[in-house]
Amino acid sequence: MVYIITGSTSGLGLQIALQLCKKDKVIGISRSMNIPCELLKYNQTYSHCLIDLSEDSHIVRKTFEELLSTIDPNEKITLVINAAKFQMSDMVLDPEESKALFNSNFFNATVLVKSLIGLQLRRVLFINSISGLVAQQKQYDYSASKHALQSFSDTLAISAKQFEFDVMTVNPGGINTELWNKVDVCPPVEEFMDPGELAKLIVFLLKLRGRYFIKNFTILPEVDVS
Repeated sequence: MVYIITGSTSGLGLQIALQLCKKDKVIGISRSMNIPCELLKYNQTYSHCLIDLSEDSHIVRKTFEELLSTIDPNEKITLVINAAKFQMSDMVLDPEESKALFNSNFFNATVLVKSLIGLQLRRVLFINSISGLVAQQKQYDYSASKHALQSFSDTLAISAKQFEFDVMTVNPGGINTELWNKVDVCPPVEEFMDPGELAKLIVFLLKLRGRYFIKNFTILPEVDVS
């Protein structure tokens, strides 16, 4: 099994990669080659692909094709869609910023999924957001992109029944990661979920042997419960 993880060098994606590459082959995707030293300890099982998911899809698609050509066609693949751009603002984003956000959060995520259909795809797990179910204040474009991804995952699950892969979607609330570094947020991020703990749950789901579909698995820190 090879695990492909987008957004693998920070936050929740990093924690998932660290847990998986102790025993499994992991291909990480991110826009930076500044790979954390923790991942370098597993350099026999971890490899990295430099892709900026905020770029136009025709550019990213070519890089995806190059990446997939390096994978043994007989090797089963589990895909973890984790990377996302986050924005909070009083107004809707500038069109170029909005385009980059949707490229990262929706368009190129779905391009990667579609690129794998027909290969040895075993499972697709979307790490979406509570914002994909319930719109959040000042998260205009972000909430919209996550709603779009939720709809895509629901539709993909229906289509997957004719193939050999299953589809899971996890919708977390606030996670204590660097995502919030440039945002004034209340409550403090220290009260959000620990990414290492959440990664344990994600890895458990990834390792399930049967064929299971999760339409939306909502998990919240206490401060997000209302």
